[in-house]
Amino acid sequence: MVDEALAVLDALGWDAAHVAGHSLGGVVAQALALRAPERVRSLALLCAFAQGWTALPTSLSTA
Repeated sequence: MVDEALAVLDALGWDAAHVAGHSLGGVVAQALALRAPERVRSLALLCAFAQGWTALPTSLSTA
């Protein structure tokens, strides 16, 4: 998803943008800021978490 976000910036001709992410978008926004910090002017995270793989259990087991 970061590649797509960078493609949108490129298509718009924007060198950088203020980035906001909500929930999973917050994880994407964090990854974007880490991969291309020069393209992120500011970062707003709303109801986000630090690691996407920890948000949901990998098993549906109720044990």
